[in-house]
Amino acid sequence: MKLSRSLLPPLPPSISVYLALKVVSVLGSALAVPFALIYLHTVRGIPLDLAGVIWGSRIILTLVGSLVGGMWIDARGPAAGLLAGGALNASGWIMLAFATDATTAFTAAALTGFGSGLMADGVLLSRVVPREVRHAVFSLNFAAINFAFGIGAAIASFTATASNPNSYTLLLIIAGASSLPATVYIQVVKRRVLPLDSHSVATPA
Repeated sequence: MKLSRSLLPPLPPSISVYLALKVVSVLGSALAVPFALIYLHTVRGIPLDLAGVIWGSRIILTLVGSLVGGMWIDARGPAAGLLAGGALNASGWIMLAFATDATTAFTAAALTGFGSGLMADGVLLSRVVPREVRHAVFSLNFAAINFAFGIGAAIASFTATASNPNSYTLLLIIAGASSLPATVYIQVVKRRVLPLDSHSVATPA
């Protein structure tokens, strides 16, 4: 009982729901991230070296998005960053699902990377989770995200096949759609759990 309480600190229901939806988002992304390079080369016929450059650019754009997201969050609050990042991330995955040339694929990869960088949900958690349980929440969130990524990648490995290009398309669409629930949910509850104007650390009741 004591172990259970220490591992699962009491949180407002709205934050618990957000964390669960975040796991769903990561699970969806994991369906596509490990296999995007294979998709670009095998399904879309983009040369492997060029496909590597396209997908590698996503990491660079994630870093750029993180820098821009930091300034955005300082000015508008983390909910605004989640909204913009979630929309760009979803758009990028869906665009990638239907990309047939290198230019479109690069644009899609850039959107997913930049959007991921903007989201910065760790800042949101630091503001809505009480200080005394923040370490436990961050640890659980990190563990759950890694578990979800592993499960998503495993599912995709049994689903995506080069002989059925539509299997990749479906996974990419799911990846895009999965980033929206957590983003939309925070916009709905932000006035209750996140005092954006004060930018102070909240202690939800």
